[in-house]
Amino acid sequence: MKNIVLALDFDGTLYPIEKFDSEQLLALESIKYKKSNEDEIKVFIDHDKRGMLLPSQFNALYESFLSGVDEKSVYDAIRHIFTYFDKKNLESLKRILSLDYIRPAILSCGSDVLINAFLEEAGLDYDFHILAKEFTKTGGKLDHLVYHVKHIDDKKSELIWLKEKYDALSVAVGDGPTDKSMLEASDYPFIITWGKKRENFGFEEIENFDELEKKIEEIASTISLC
Repeated sequence: MKNIVLALDFDGTLYPIEKFDSEQLLALESIKYKKSNEDEIKVFIDHDKRGMLLPSQFNALYESFLSGVDEKSVYDAIRHIFTYFDKKNLESLKRILSLDYIRPAILSCGSDVLINAFLEEAGLDYDFHILAKEFTKTGGKLDHLVYHVKHIDDKKSELIWLKEKYDALSVAVGDGPTDKSMLEASDYPFIITWGKKRENFGFEEIENFDELEKKIEEIASTISLC
């Protein structure tokens, strides 16, 4: 039976971004532990939201703000996301991930601690392959970043490697420009909009996981997986 690698971005894809993404929320949570950095953190988030930071600048500041912060702040940030996340879509995603031919992956420029906390809080206990920045931990506190994603094209390379590993077709879902190379490498690429108008880069749009579930059913039927 042919496998399908389901490659998902994290921020803006696994959940819709409202005011802040997960890393911005975590930076805000860090204020509880480093009150002296409050003004700097708010400026950092403002600059990030306006696209004023290069990846190297963002990562250096992000690590400096989060180093030494209690790990439970990660869960506080993720729980904020679940105050507005649509549970119906979560059930659709669970049904997708339960299909025996799906090999799920999260390919993200974000932080592994946030991704893992999200999966735990969402009850998504599936064998995900995760490519992301890694936060090391010491004594229950965040420590240093390890950069497994040094360039957005690393997501493309990882997807190609996963397709070869599983001898699989691929479905990729992203929401923005940092996902473009991953989408280009996919057999079935989709931009998820969460009901918002956004640049689709010429890829097919889906609104949510309910629509993704239907698309995967169509794909599986076409290649005789069902």
